[in-house]
Amino acid sequence: MGKSPQKTVLIVEDEPHVLKMISSKLYHEGLGVLEAKNGEEGLKLAVQNHPDLIVSDIVMPKMDGLTMIKKIRQNGWGKTVPIILITNLKEENSFKKNIEEHNLSFYFNKPNWKLQDVANKVKEVLKI
Repeated sequence: MGKSPQKTVLIVEDEPHVLKMISSKLYHEGLGVLEAKNGEEGLKLAVQNHPDLIVSDIVMPKMDGLTMIKKIRQNGWGKTVPIILITNLKEENSFKKNIEEHNLSFYFNKPNWKLQDVANKVKEVLKI
């Protein structure tokens, strides 16, 4: 049996050290990684490359994560792509609303997440 094709994750994060940290971790977990520094870049990469999963921040320059997700969800492919949010926002109710409204797989609240938790959740959602 041949090895199954590598899954690709798009990471959209405006803080360079956080972007590199998540990117490096997922790469070492055996995943292909695409990186974007803002929602505008993330949208472009998502539509061009159709990643298997997207990990995104919400608050970013040029285009925020929720606007990017809305645009991705309008694309035929993007209607079903799993999306995990990582955010500093603390409003619990808005998370629940966003999860339902944008069909999100999961979210992490930035002060409380660990890199391994993100990697585990990505692998769980991708079933690998």
